[in-house]
Amino acid sequence: MLSENETDRHRTERTSGVGRHARKHHDQYSHYSHEMPEDTKEATGRVIIRAVPVIYAGVIGHLTDHTVVSLILGLALSVGLDLAMGKYSIARAMWRTCSVAGCPFIAATSRTVAKVMRMLGMHPPSSMRDMRCGVS
Repeated sequence: MLSENETDRHRTERTSGVGRHARKHHDQYSHYSHEMPEDTKEATGRVIIRAVPVIYAGVIGHLTDHTVVSLILGLALSVGLDLAMGKYSIARAMWRTCSVAGCPFIAATSRTVAKVMRMLGMHPPSSMRDMRCGVS
C-alpha cells in the first residue's frame, strides 16, 4: 500500500509505469528534401514545355474568340518545342510509328496519282512514280 511519505504523483508513477525508465527522444519525423531527383526534374520540364503553349493558346483564343486557330498555333508551337528535345521527343516517335504504318497507303496513292497524271498528259515527278516503302 501507500506509505505515509508517498504523494499522489508518486503513486501514479509507480502504478502506471511512467517515470520508471527515462527514454531518450528520437526524431520520429520524416526528413524531406527540397530537391527533386534529376529524372523527376527532366520529366517535369518536358511536360511543362509541351503543355504550357497549348494552355496559353487556349486561354488567349478564348479571350479573343478565336479558340480553334489559337489552339492550332499553340499545338504547332508545342510540337516544334517537342521536336527540339531530340531523343525525348514524343512527336518524333509518333511520326515514326505513323509513317511505318501509313507508308504502304501513301506509296500506293502516290503511284495511282502519278498514273492518272500520265493519262492526262502531265509529267509526274519521278519521286511520285517510284515511291517505295521499306528497305530498297
